[in-house]
Amino acid sequence: MPKPPLHRFFTRSIIICCQRCRVQYPEVVASTKRAGSAVEEAAGAERRTPANLSFAPEPIPCERIGPYELIFKLASGGMASVYLARSQERAPSRRVVALKRIHRHLVEEPGYRAMFLDEARLAFQIMHRNVCTVFDFGEAEGEYYLTMEYLIGEPLSRVMNHVRRRPEDASHGQALRMALIIAEACAGLHVAHELKGSDGRSLEVVHRDVTPRNLFVNYDGTVKVVDFGIASARLHLHSKPTDEIRGNVAYMAPEQLMGAPSDRRADVWALGVTFWETLATQRLFKRDTPMSTVLSVIYDEIPPPSAKRPQVPKALDDIVLRALQRNPERRWQSAEDMRQAIARFLESQSEILGRADLSEWIATLFPNGEARKKELIEMALRTKADVPWRISEERE
Repeated sequence: MPKPPLHRFFTRSIIICCQRCRVQYPEVVASTKRAGSAVEEAAGAERRTPANLSFAPEPIPCERIGPYELIFKLASGGMASVYLARSQERAPSRRVVALKRIHRHLVEEPGYRAMFLDEARLAFQIMHRNVCTVFDFGEAEGEYYLTMEYLIGEPLSRVMNHVRRRPEDASHGQALRMALIIAEACAGLHVAHELKGSDGRSLEVVHRDVTPRNLFVNYDGTVKVVDFGIASARLHLHSKPTDEIRGNVAYMAPEQLMGAPSDRRADVWALGVTFWETLATQRLFKRDTPMSTVLSVIYDEIPPPSAKRPQVPKALDDIVLRALQRNPERRWQSAEDMRQAIARFLESQSEILGRADLSEWIATLFPNGEARKKELIEMALRTKADVPWRISEERE
């Protein structure tokens, strides 16, 4: 049977996205090239670097946004940067938060400004232990920001990179831990999917960017879903541009790539891709080019994770492959359905796992990670307002 022609939507969208990054925002692309040398340049400067930190902080001018002082720069993406910031109350009322600020060159773009505020309004309504809490959002002197809890943990992508480098550690127990992480992520996403407006109707929230980078495993064993920056919802005040694909194509559902309407089941697909990769310890659809990746998502055969790692139980194969059904009607119909299936599997095992087990495991993978992040908080609380720092996190 011949393959159906691809919808011109995704072809045009990928071209638009690639050209926009390279032409409209060359400074964003250039910044990724500069990032590799940032640590070396910072290390050569004359400054005090805490002995147990594996990176060299880089001073930045003192900045304030609304009631917050920016202390460290944690990360930067195409739309916004994230800082470690502190409120300006006097101790002990002062608190440390992660502050997300839209790039200045995008503030003048009404579409991007609206998207940022939509994210803030949506995330502010989601209250659950498996979703990163948003505390505040607003505008101050032309700067748009939102503040959220600073997570003392590691992105699942970093956990996966660590595990991938140590194949000798692959075991049945490791598969169980990954299953527990995905189950917790399912719980957080389900709460977002079930969010209702003041009229009692579903807001029809879809995260649309569920990837290992947007799932955090904290050192206390909790799992958090982060970054609703490109989420869709019925009551968004401003719609996203329809001629662009937003998100990571390697985790996007086929219906998204084909330009068809999508719902919460697109997030279930992304959870399935993530789950497959955590179990198989390798990428599923990622190819050399975005177009090749899209074609792989739409057409390539999907083997069970156990084909790559024999330690993976067949029951987990079945859960993953159902999440990766290309026909949405054949997938798990909700993240909660998928969570319950994983929970039933975990309950059937002789080794019962909980958050304490995840906490111990993450601490074993990253022995100094928790102390390093807590020290950043302590430094932020005691650093003088006129001597902030910019950090470059250690790379994998």
